[in-house]
Amino acid sequence: MVMMNLSACQTAPNTRGKQLSLKDAVSSTIRKSQDTDTSLTTFFERSYGYVVFPEVGTGAFIVGGAYGRGIVFEGRNPVGYADLSQGSIGFQIGGAAYDELIFFKDKAAFDKFTAGQWAPSASASVTALSAGAAAAANYSDGVAVFVLDHKGLMASAALGAQKFNFVAADADTFN
Repeated sequence: MVMMNLSACQTAPNTRGKQLSLKDAVSSTIRKSQDTDTSLTTFFERSYGYVVFPEVGTGAFIVGGAYGRGIVFEGRNPVGYADLSQGSIGFQIGGAAYDELIFFKDKAAFDKFTAGQWAPSASASVTALSAGAAAAANYSDGVAVFVLDHKGLMASAALGAQKFNFVAADADTFN
């Protein structure tokens, strides 16, 4: 597997305008995901915490990569920023965008993510959001992952891995 190093990207937005833009995009993604699948509301209400990545962009021509930035919530309170980077290699071509939502069932799963110790396992499942999909979804190792596709076209038969970074932020950052 190839992991792309996207060190030029910062986990936290570096200007107030970018912070507000990300906050608006996260709010929009939450609304859009719940409109797409009302059963997802249960995950928002019952999970210990979650992270929302609006518009993860991906592109590839044999070697591929993806990047997205999101906000991490403990309960319903934003506590920091996260970024997602992904690298892959194999037969693939195109570009696409998607939203990714990751829910943490309990404090242990949440703490593992914020400590940088969590990465999706080979057995982890990702649920594509559609009406009623979340009702049948379950946590795997304390984590549930949902994806909502945007427009784009991507053909892929590749191996890859996602990596996450977390940086805490004070409450004033989100006001």
